[in-house]
Amino acid sequence: MKTLLLCLAILSWQTQGSQTQTVVRLSHVGAIPAKVGGEMIELVYCLDTVKLPVPVPGPGQDGSAWFVDVRNLGPNDVTIQGGDAATIQNGPSFSVLLHPKDVTRIRAVGSKYVISKRY
Repeated sequence: MKTLLLCLAILSWQTQGSQTQTVVRLSHVGAIPAKVGGEMIELVYCLDTVKLPVPVPGPGQDGSAWFVDVRNLGPNDVTIQGGDAATIQNGPSFSVLLHPKDVTRIRAVGSKYVISKRY
């Protein structure tokens, strides 16, 4: 009986903590809009360089950091670039190259972007 209760508690905890993530497919774009934060972005036939939002988005209403998961569906490599308005004139302060099928999570931390994980 204790084992059953423990299994039910763990299952309940996992379902409460899981969040569904919408997939947003962007094709032929040169920028990722700030409004798609928290989503999986699939890039298809995009420009060689795709820009992140300027200025760097702040935390959401719930206080969580802005992020996007980006998947390059190809067919070419895509460079994701970002930075604040001051540094973007002198070149991007953030850049990551995604080959076809690569996936990465990009988070906004203060006034800059960081890679939080790569799949």
